[in-house]
Amino acid sequence: FYLREQIGFVQQEPFLFNGTVRANLAYGDLSASHDQIEAVARAAQAHEFIQALPDGYDTWIGERGVKLSVGQKQRIAIARVLLK
Repeated sequence: FYLREQIGFVQQEPFLFNGTVRANLAYGDLSASHDQIEAVARAAQAHEFIQALPDGYDTWIGERGVKLSVGQKQRIAIARVLLK
């Protein structure tokens, strides 16, 4: 049973919610601090492009992440799984 808790799954075309980058990342752990969110974004190689967005982590990404490339969506999904 413990092994299942250590496994995460990221789809080829990940689902993102209509909201901010921060909210989409925090979905993995709703009680996560900004430092925890930034740490997993760095681990998923997403921090650099997130910082380049108009409002950084507070940028609205639209329904299903329409404002992001497929690769950027995948990086956010990977970070979300790491936060779990």
